[in-house]
Amino acid sequence: MSTSANTVTVACKIPAGIFMQGYKMVPHQEPILGGGSRETEIAVPEGPRVKINGPAAPQGAVSPHLGAGGYAMTYNVPAETAKAWLEANKDTPMVKNRLVFLSEKPEDVSAKAKNAHASLSGLERLDVSTKSENGKQVPSDPRWPRSNNANITAIATDTK
Repeated sequence: MSTSANTVTVACKIPAGIFMQGYKMVPHQEPILGGGSRETEIAVPEGPRVKINGPAAPQGAVSPHLGAGGYAMTYNVPAETAKAWLEANKDTPMVKNRLVFLSEKPEDVSAKAKNAHASLSGLERLDVSTKSENGKQVPSDPRWPRSNNANITAIATDTK
């Protein structure tokens, strides 16, 4: 994909993707209980709203946006919007955990995505396979619900 000097490529591992948009804070009069109002600030959308693709796809299908490391790539995102969004969201878990990142060169994004392939969003499909621990079959995926009763085992198919 070719990109111009004022665009970037964004990699996203959040399944449904996200929207990037800038906001500015403006003064606002907020009514208060008992009458009257107080001045607060509200965020007002500013600039273009850009859809960033996610890697989600129907069961058994492959996402058309899927790139390296399980990330979906979105090319030609306006650089000003993406960089402003990244700066505003730098303390959020999705940015801190490298679920969303960007670069001016698509090959740099692909290289970063390959290196970050092990990072998980926590929104992936559950792994329904089981493994043996201490003679019991337990789910492989740590997010799988666990029984509160130690005498109840995981549901499994009959092996007879």
